[in-house]
Amino acid sequence: MMFLGYFLYQQGKSDEGMQALDRSLQISRGSSDEEPLVLAAILHAARGERDKIDSRIIRLKPEEIVDGDLAEWVGAMYAQLGDKEKALACLKQAVRRGNHNYPWFQRDKTWDPVRSEPEFGRIMSEVEGYWKHYTELFGQVSSQ
Repeated sequence: MMFLGYFLYQQGKSDEGMQALDRSLQISRGSSDEEPLVLAAILHAARGERDKIDSRIIRLKPEEIVDGDLAEWVGAMYAQLGDKEKALACLKQAVRRGNHNYPWFQRDKTWDPVRSEPEFGRIMSEVEGYWKHYTELFGQVSSQ
């Protein structure tokens, strides 16, 4: 349910995405799962609703995030909030933790606010290098 909400948002269907994420949050209430909270945080940030972002997500420090996807999502939230420094710190952490999904980073609109930053370009060059290496090792995978 949470990924449905996130992908609806990626398709420009913010209201539908938020409904799906709200349902995901209801289902996961009481669990320690941070994923629905952080994906909802991205949508709230994109909608200018900083006050609706769960404080547990705001308190996460980039260097303490051990999951590459979580670091990417927290960074995307910060990119949407306009905090370029924290967004890029989280993106670096995501890469350090093994998130090297170059094709996704190239089309994920949540990174648009920092896409023109030189540091973003440097990070993407690193990620592209990993991606090319994986392609050499394992062959080309369709990104469709």
